[in-house]
Amino acid sequence: MPLEGSNTTVGNVALGNSVVGPNLVEYIDNLYGNNFITVENRYSMSVGVMSAYQQGAEDSSIPFTVPALTRATVPIDPGRGVQLTVSNSDGTIDRSNGVIHPRNYIKRNIPYRLHNDGLQPQEELYPPQSWVPSAADFNVTVGGANPTYYCIPVVPANNVASGGSDTCFVNCCIFVASNTFSSNAFLEVDGLFDPNASPFFETLALPIWSTDPVGTIANVLCRGCIGLRFSAGGTSGTVGMSVLFGLGFPGE
Repeated sequence: MPLEGSNTTVGNVALGNSVVGPNLVEYIDNLYGNNFITVENRYSMSVGVMSAYQQGAEDSSIPFTVPALTRATVPIDPGRGVQLTVSNSDGTIDRSNGVIHPRNYIKRNIPYRLHNDGLQPQEELYPPQSWVPSAADFNVTVGGANPTYYCIPVVPANNVASGGSDTCFVNCCIFVASNTFSSNAFLEVDGLFDPNASPFFETLALPIWSTDPVGTIANVLCRGCIGLRFSAGGTSGTVGMSVLFGLGFPGE
């Protein structure tokens, strides 16, 4: 949308290889022949930025990328439009046949601004001082139930926040209150990135082991997921935890 009285265009596209309504490519007209685009990437993967004649007709230049959960400004060709893309190939490889099984990520809004204000420093969308906190105390036992927490109301259970569709987990800080894990036991933290994907969760970290004493603190980067599941592997034991969730809210 052109801004009246300026040579600037602002807008928003929704991108993601989500199971429901995926959208991998969006073309943006460069109406004023701008030299730069600032992209606010709320998506859990990087976004590619490339000059293009029209949607699907990008030029041969190597695209710039804006990392996940980052705001960045990149130069663009003033004589062409801009194409924003996300990948559909990230995933796990079946070693028996070489087939890639893509991971799915819920669609996220990607605000953008075309302008002539020059390059700007790249910055995190959700630096630690902006995290909205939420806390929970619970136990995780080998072979027991798996506590799961969500930050948007896609699943009506254990919602730690009621944010909009772009709200996400950025970090979780785990404080070990008790640990009776056997020698081979460990805590696993998995992330949910698309409520309609199967399998639903992918492993983020194995942050706590039997050798970690009471008072251990572990941070898990959550990569913008919308759900976190805690489980334990190994022979036996229980770990008691206090967990502080760091949530990213657009605009905070």
